[in-house]
Amino acid sequence: MGTLGAPGTGQKVTVIVNEWGVRLSPDSVGAGPVDLVIQNQGQRRHSVEVFSQHYGRARSSTIPPGGSVTMSMPLQYTTYDVFCPLEDDQGNHREKGMVAKLRVE
Repeated sequence: MGTLGAPGTGQKVTVIVNEWGVRLSPDSVGAGPVDLVIQNQGQRRHSVEVFSQHYGRARSSTIPPGGSVTMSMPLQYTTYDVFCPLEDDQGNHREKGMVAKLRVE
């Protein structure tokens, strides 16, 4: 569907989103370029935001059910929240549990 940054240059992290969860594999990487391969295995549209209080945020495009997108970015030594920032008739996806932690060591 789309790419933020230059794909294929970093460590690969698979991000699976569905109702109402986010799974990371692996959930810990080294600092530097990272390619997040995001797959929406849910029945609703989702997006992924990567957030750190110290290093800011990046957000993917909206991903339809069955779709995927790759986000490539440099990550610093810290722990990032990886979550779905969308809201719909079921509520705020992050508050419903669509959040995971990505440790950069």
